[in-house]
This record gives sequence, C-alpha cells and structure tokens, in this order.
Amino acid sequence: MLHNGEGLFTINKPQVIRYTFTRQGNTNIAIPFDTVDKSAITRINYKHLHEDAPKGKHRLLANPATPRMLHIAGKDHLCVLTWFSTSSSAWIKVDDLVDGHKIASVARSRARREDPHATSTDPDKLFHQTHRYVIRNDDVGEAQPSDKPNKHAKVMGPGQKDGDDLPHYLTKDIREQAFDANGAQVQGQRVTRSLVSLVMNLPERDTPPIAIDTLLAGQSFFVMKDSSFHRDSPLYLNGKRHTNVLEKWVFGYVAMQDAHNRLRPDPNRRGWVPLRALADAGHLQLTDIPQRPTNA
Repeated sequence: MLHNGEGLFTINKPQVIRYTFTRQGNTNIAIPFDTVDKSAITRINYKHLHEDAPKGKHRLLANPATPRMLHIAGKDHLCVLTWFSTSSSAWIKVDDLVDGHKIASVARSRARREDPHATSTDPDKLFHQTHRYVIRNDDVGEAQPSDKPNKHAKVMGPGQKDGDDLPHYLTKDIREQAFDANGAQVQGQRVTRSLVSLVMNLPERDTPPIAIDTLLAGQSFFVMKDSSFHRDSPLYLNGKRHTNVLEKWVFGYVAMQDAHNRLRPDPNRRGWVPLRALADAGHLQLTDIPQRPTNA
C-alpha cells in the first residue's frame, strides 16, 4: 500500500464513486462498483498505532497498481486503485482525491518496479499460450468447511503473525450500492457482488499478495498453460513455522475484447489468483454449482 506523510488519503468532495472496468478495443469501460463518503474516512492510521478503528470510520489506502484511463460518463479519466474499509480494491478518479496526481505518480513509479512482467505483449500469441477460465460466483471459490481447521492460515511466510488470511484472496460476496444501466445510483437499493483480487505477487516472508486489480464474477481470465505459472504456496497458522497446507495460485491475463470483438488476453492486465476462484470456461455446465443471485 502507498501512504502519504500524514498517513492516509481522503477525497475532495462529500461522496465519490469507485469503479471496476472491462477493456473493449482500446477503451477501458468503467463499471460503477461502490461509493465512498468523506464522512466515513479516517485520517488516523490506527493500524500503524496499533489501536482500534474509530467507530464508523475507515482508512482509504492506495494500491501500487499502474494508474488506468477509464471511460466514465463519456470522458476518459485517470484513475488509481484504492482500498477502503473491508470491501475490496476499486478504481477512483484522480480528480476525486486530495493530491490525486501525486498519488498517481507514486503508484506509477512503484508499479514499474513491482508489477509482474508480461510473458508476451501479443494478445494472439497469449491466446494460444493460455487456457480460458471464468471468475466463479459460487461456493467453490470461497472458503470451504474443510478450510475451517485452517481458517486462520496466513498467506505469509513461516513464523509471521497477524498477516492476511486466505479468505481475503478467495471469491467473496459484498453488499454495495446499486447502479442503473447509465451508472447512476439507485437510491435505497443494494446488490450483492462477487469478486476476487488480482495480485502482483505470491506471498514471501512478511510480504503478502498485493492487489493490483479487482475482477468480478463472470469475467474471463486466461491462465498460462505452462506449469511454471502454477504454484503451490504454503499456508501457515499464525506464528507457526511448519505446515502441510498448500494453496495453488495461477498466473494469467484478464480478458478483453480486441478490435475484431474477439475475446483475448489483455497483456496489460496480468497477475496471480487462487486456482479455486476460477471455473473452466469450457465445462461450466459440468463443474459449476447453482449461482447465487447477484441483484437480491
């Protein structure tokens, strides 16, 4: 995560919208994701101070992901990835943030150093090197009863304490603001959205996986076929140095529609996700269980 000298970031208006997006041709089409109220943002970094969160307040953090131009309400806007509350990461317009352009500059610099390298910049070449999956919207991609004995398994290195738990990186459901087809808020209505984080790295020592994008259920994801891009990562209970629990992660590319309206891997959107959060796109009728409603 990024932070400024005072600790945290804030917005420059009473309320702003955050977004996910899909790429169509050369345009990133924004999809409203949730809203952030300025009154709910804390400027106290209680985590750093080892204190409890102020009641009703949450931290607004910036992820070290490459800033993106998103097409919002007929115009292109530079956006950065942010984390708010316990929901997930989503994109916010730079113009909606205090010191937004400075934040984007730091995020861009970090991303150049730390973003995973593309195996190719040719979508057609990547198409033949990958296998298409779909982000799940069912219980398979979430924490299972069999995970309960290890529900505090840390996606960290041996001996680490108080790190991120595995369910943080699996498919999760969140209740958020509803939007209509034009991107306007539907007052008084909320919907359930299923999502998974795309991360830049696998866990190593005290460094957990860091989100660089958020993918919604139903989006396609192209996984590299080469087994070197399929990794078993150990999960350690809090503070433990030995484990026999592994979680498989896979590296791949988010789908886009190319200039010919074909579904292809996007060389600019790449990273790791847990394999169990994906369903084989060619066998959905065989492997998927009934879906939960997404608008109830």
